[in-house]
Formats: sequence, C-alpha cells, structure tokens
Amino acid sequence: MTQPGPDMSVVRFAREWIRRLPINHMPWDQREALLTDLAATLAVCLTAPQWDPRPARAVGTALAAAGFAQPDVAATTLILLAEHLHNLSSHDSDAARSRLPHLQAAVVSGHHAVAYDLALDGHETLLRNLAAARRRAEAELHRASLYDPVTGLPNRTLYTDRLTHLIRKRPDGRASVCIIDLHGFRAVNDSTGLDAGDTVLRQVAIRLQDYVNEIGGLVARLGDDEFAILVENTTSPEDAIKVTDRVLDLLTEPIQAGTRRLRLRASAGIVERSLAESDARELIRAAEVALGWAQGAGGNGWRLFDAERNDEQLARQHLSADIPAGIDRGEFQPVYQPIIALGTGHVVGAEALVRWRHPQRGLLLPGRFLDLVAATGYIVPLTVQLLNRACRDVAALPTRASQAPYLSFNIAPEHLTQPEIIAQIADALDRTGLPPSRLQIEVIETEQISTHTDSIAILRELAALGVRVVLDDFGTGNTNYLTLAKLPIHGIKIDSTFTRSLTGDDPQAAAVVRGIIRLGQDLDLTVTAEGIETVEQLTELQRLRCHHGQGYYFSRPVDTADLPARLHGRG
Repeated sequence: MTQPGPDMSVVRFAREWIRRLPINHMPWDQREALLTDLAATLAVCLTAPQWDPRPARAVGTALAAAGFAQPDVAATTLILLAEHLHNLSSHDSDAARSRLPHLQAAVVSGHHAVAYDLALDGHETLLRNLAAARRRAEAELHRASLYDPVTGLPNRTLYTDRLTHLIRKRPDGRASVCIIDLHGFRAVNDSTGLDAGDTVLRQVAIRLQDYVNEIGGLVARLGDDEFAILVENTTSPEDAIKVTDRVLDLLTEPIQAGTRRLRLRASAGIVERSLAESDARELIRAAEVALGWAQGAGGNGWRLFDAERNDEQLARQHLSADIPAGIDRGEFQPVYQPIIALGTGHVVGAEALVRWRHPQRGLLLPGRFLDLVAATGYIVPLTVQLLNRACRDVAALPTRASQAPYLSFNIAPEHLTQPEIIAQIADALDRTGLPPSRLQIEVIETEQISTHTDSIAILRELAALGVRVVLDDFGTGNTNYLTLAKLPIHGIKIDSTFTRSLTGDDPQAAAVVRGIIRLGQDLDLTVTAEGIETVEQLTELQRLRCHHGQGYYFSRPVDTADLPARLHGRG
C-alpha cells in the first residue's frame, strides 16, 4: 500500500528551510528528503500529547551531522520555527506556543553537541547567534499573539487591551465599538479556496484600515469573518452610526478574488456610550449582541445596542431555561373561559387557556412564554399535560346530561402534524372518562390545515373518534369556501379583532363578520365569536344569529375551583 506523503505545511516549511540554509556538499534531492523528514519530526514534537525533547535533539544532531554545522544554521532554524509555528501546529494553539522555547532549546542542544566537536572555535559565535535568534523568536511570538497572521491587523487580544487602556486613560470620554460580520464568508472559502478567501480578508482589512486612518481609531480582526472598529471621542450614537454606514457601503464594492469579482454583504452591531464605569469585554459583548440583532433582522444592516432590549432578551432566555422544570413541577395550569349560547344565554362549554404560575415571576400570561415553549421544543409535552388536566377538570363537573358542557382545547399547528396526536387525545379521554362528544379541538386556520394531506387526515381521525373540531381565528387565513366545505370540521371561531369591528368604524371588517356567520350557517357549522366585550357587540351578533360567543363581557378566564359556579350560571 502506498504511504501517504508529508503534510503540505511540512513540505513548505522544509523548502523554506532549504532555501535559507547554506549550500553544502549534499545533493539537492537528498537534502530535500532529509529536511522534509526533520520538519515532520518537529511538527510531531509541537503537537504530541506529551512533550519529549529527544526527537527534537535528534533533529539538531542530524542537521549538524549532515554538514549543516555552521553556527547560524541553528539560529535560522529557530527563526523559521517561530515564523511557521501556526502552520506546523495546525491551529497555532496556546500549547504549541508554550512548547516552542523547549523545542528550540532541544534542537540547539542536539545541534550544538555535534557542532561543538566539529568547530570548537565557533562556540562563542554560536552562543551569540543563538541568543539573537532567541530574542528574534520571542519578539515574533509576541507579535503573533497580538496580530492576525492573515491581515496583519490587531487581533481580539490587542483590541481588548487597547480598549481597556482607553477606558483607564479617558474615563470621562466617550467611544464606540462596532463589530462587522461578513455574510456567507464560509461559502467564499468553499467555492474559491482558502487562498482566495485570505485575499478577500486582506482586501477588507485594507478598506477598513484606509477609512479608519482618515477618521482616527483602531481596526481589528476578531475572528474568521468578524472585524471590529474602535472610534474614540464620539459625542453621540449618531457618530457611530455614520461610521458604520460608511463601512457597510465600502464593503458592498466588488472585491477581486482570483478570477472572480465578489460582492460582499455584511451586518454590524454598534455600542456607543460614556466610558465611565465601562468594561472592555462588556462593551465588546454588547456590540456582539447588537450584531446578533442585525443578523436576525435579515442582515445587510446595523443595530444599535439597547440595554432594555438586552435585559428583556436575557429575561426570556432565563424563562426558556425554566420551562422544563416548570412542566415537571406542574406550574403550567389551565384556566377556563365560558362559551355562551347567544340565543339562550346558557353556558354550553369552556375554552381551556394556559397560565404559568412561576415561583419567582408570579402569574404569567401566554404572551410571555408560549412562543418560548414552542421554540424550545416543549409544546407537545406541555399540551399533553394540560389536555389531561383539563379533561379531568371538566369530566369531574357535577352536571345533568342535557346540560353537560364541552371542553374546547387548542392544539398548536406543529403538534397537529405529529402522528401520535390521535393516541394522545384518545388516552386523555380514557384516563379521565370525558366522553369524546364533550371535547372540542381548536386548530388555527393556516394554509397547512387546509392543504396538507396529513393534517386533513388527522382531522378526519379526530372526527371519527367522536371529537368536535373547529377552525380557530377564522378570517385571518386564506381558506376559501370550497376548501372549508371539504374539511372534516364542526365549527368556526371568529377572531376577536373582527368581533371588535362590529361597533367600530371599519365597515369592511364588520362585513367580514357578517359573511363568516352566513358562511357557517350555509355549511351547517357552529359559529363562535371570540372577544365579546360590549353589549353592542352582543346585540349585533344576536341579530346576525351567531350561535355561540365568549369574551370579557360574559366572564374572564376562571380557575378550576371557580369553574362549576360559572358553568351553572347564565351569560
């Protein structure tokens, strides 16, 4: 089997080594083979899990024994190691940088052991060269720790240090931090190659540096496709916004990468404030948060850091983290809003709504947490838990058969597509003893409901189970007459925004309500109006012969303990 060749970074290091070493008697091909092997050994020394100086000393010994015993050979080797550290160690890691002095010392030790025997008279010269090489290598390492090797710009470490120094020097001043992210830069690397990608980065760096040289400030490369600008002596956020607008304009101009002309898009996050009681890392983090907002808004623009928005975002993150434990502890509880027969005023059902009794934040309404539950993937387990609790509550109500109210329960669109939903609903009915005829499932009117064959099949299975199905928020989607007629549903619910229009100054919205009610009557569907708040709205809905209604005019949502009294009253 053919053995794999040496890594290209090792080959490049070896060729540069050959170019810099003095010419000796060894033929070129032998010299290349020797130095490639020695370079590979050095790379292994830098990245090996455990440090072992013996292979490095052997490199020095072999180098001198091959005729490269001159005093400046070791010095040249040390300089090359410092210059090419990031190539030989793959990622220029902290471990490799800390190991470099030991590696250099071991190479020198091995080289010196042979060179001493060959040329005692060069001892003092060798030591001087080694000391100079060590100083140059240390200087190079120091620079490498503070500057980006591709663009030559300050890196995150130096940028943070300069910002810290500015805060200490001028605590009564103002400054702005702007962080810019290039869109799709990974795709540039993938399509044009790493060399072309580095060319793009260097050209971006030149454009930013030229502009900042005009206005005064500091440019840095913080990461793969992330740059930062520090502008001192700003007077307001508008100063920082002007700089950012100009930077984004500069980056839209085409960049030549090999044979291709690329147009970049970028986003930026800005923070501008007084430096009093500021912290460099906190300022950078604030700009990165604002950058995330810009990217979330579609990119190709900027966002200014807003402390209140950030606090709200952090609070939502903390709330998201509390959701799993809240479900386990039963902190999410149903409340019930009565549904009234508008013709008689009798209570015919109750819609289950959810509240979160958070141990620290108190009672939370769905608008505070329901989207977080969906985003974190807990909508299904929460729905199943609440469905069982609500079925149990309604099944336990003392009622006469002729007056038994139904439970109306909402199922999220993402849950409706889950094949196990039928079994979950059937299990809840079996566990609680609630008859299927007393359960009404509400599904939001969406394109998925009206056109997705799997969703329609699930609706049919629910109907076959004996459960009522109604379209919630009807009028806000695009369901047409023909589609509605084919859906296996029993009713529609008018969205509260349309109900409020009945007594407002929007005749078109009022006409929509009248049309929905007539449509429901024509298709023999029960029509329920949500959000009834005034007697005028109720009177108009009764005149239009709307079947059912609910809203604050009749009752606010009530706890389980108050549900029997509400259900046995009149609206």
